[in-house]
Amino acid sequence: MTETISEKIAGILNAAPLSFDPEDDIHEETHKCGNQFTDKVSESKKNVSNLLDKFLELQSLLLKKYPETKKLLSGNTQLKEVESDEEIPSDTDDEQINEVDENSDEETPRKKLKISDYKAEIEKRHKLYKDYRNSVIHKWNDKTRIAPSKSGGLVHSVTNQIEHILSDKEKLIKRTQLKRTDYEIVGQQKSNEDNETSQDQSVEVHDSNIFDDTDFYHHLLRELIECKSADVTDPVQLGRQWMQLQNLRSKMKRKIDTKATKGRKIRYVVHSKLVNFMAPIEDNNNSAVTDLCGSLFGKNQVF
Repeated sequence: MTETISEKIAGILNAAPLSFDPEDDIHEETHKCGNQFTDKVSESKKNVSNLLDKFLELQSLLLKKYPETKKLLSGNTQLKEVESDEEIPSDTDDEQINEVDENSDEETPRKKLKISDYKAEIEKRHKLYKDYRNSVIHKWNDKTRIAPSKSGGLVHSVTNQIEHILSDKEKLIKRTQLKRTDYEIVGQQKSNEDNETSQDQSVEVHDSNIFDDTDFYHHLLRELIECKSADVTDPVQLGRQWMQLQNLRSKMKRKIDTKATKGRKIRYVVHSKLVNFMAPIEDNNNSAVTDLCGSLFGKNQVF
């Protein structure tokens, strides 16, 4: 659900206007709007700041609810190693956890951050959570491992494999800057080269000002549908999930005509032909019409 909402937000932001020169036409249009444009920009910044505050507050509440992560935000980074066997908490442990939760709720409200300070705050929390995250990944990787490798080669840990994949950041960032869907950026005029590339679907278009992870989103969605259909034996339910997969594939291959926007193409719907339709046949002459109109107003009397 969260990925679906964030995917829609990313699609809208990719079409948002970029930083433009004062000599551009869009600058003249925004200047004509006067204070209305600046008010909308300040309102958008305020909404983004409030959204980030809500996310940080939610993260703090989730960390404080779990006993192994409740000390992360307090500055105590010395975490205990995650044991392989689950421990059953006693009644005294539950009482201590409740006391800590009550004390944490009475903390003073955090100072409101500026837009430029959120990056440092998020990176700080990521570093504090990294050790605990790696320990949990190691724990469940060891539990779910079926059998050790029989090849006799060097076996790398799961965290080393993740770090190896994330080591080439330039390649990963470039993948997110690939334009996979057809949309027009507000205020950006298309050149002849852009028109040729839009017609040729095989040409990859990279833009450092966008973020597009549609391939990853469709991969997660496909895994979710396949996971749901793994344990299903009902043929009706399997048919529905097969239709969902077909709709997903057709959505990924959908081509949008960008030249049909802003009234550049006439949109019309072809009506079906009329069946058994015949125009009325008039068999009345002019004298009959004159007699009828005269009799209506009492001028002529028809016997």
